[in-house]
Amino acid sequence: MRSDAAEILCRLSRLGCRVTVQGGTIRLEVLAKLPADLLEVARAHKPDLLKLLAERHRHPAKAVGTERGNQLGALRLAYKRTFMLTVAEADGVAVPPGAGEALYQEILRLTDEVGPVAAETLMRETQQAFEQRTGRCGFCGGRDHRGNA
Repeated sequence: MRSDAAEILCRLSRLGCRVTVQGGTIRLEVLAKLPADLLEVARAHKPDLLKLLAERHRHPAKAVGTERGNQLGALRLAYKRTFMLTVAEADGVAVPPGAGEALYQEILRLTDEVGPVAAETLMRETQQAFEQRTGRCGFCGGRDHRGNA
């Protein structure tokens, strides 16, 4: 069974939120506005979240696969976050200034590391999975373009 803190981190992650700690402050880098109830629960569990984040920092999970596999995983995540940002913007949600540019720079860096062919293939696979899961196009934020490629 997961702890409340682990469940909160999982929920934040699913929403494309990056969670870091600076001193005793938990920083949330978000792509779009987070649900108020989630922020309230996170504040209520701040001590547990700090402990869990500190533990993860001291003992990061063992990487599975090669360094290239980790780079592909990071690139897949960057694409997902970009698609989530695109959908949020299409829905009229205000996104933090510079969020798109930061993701773009990360994608460029990772593309250099894995190569353009692997990056292009991964982008298409990630977009297809995103559209199947959400019914939204990660490139324009539109609804249900399946079968129109």
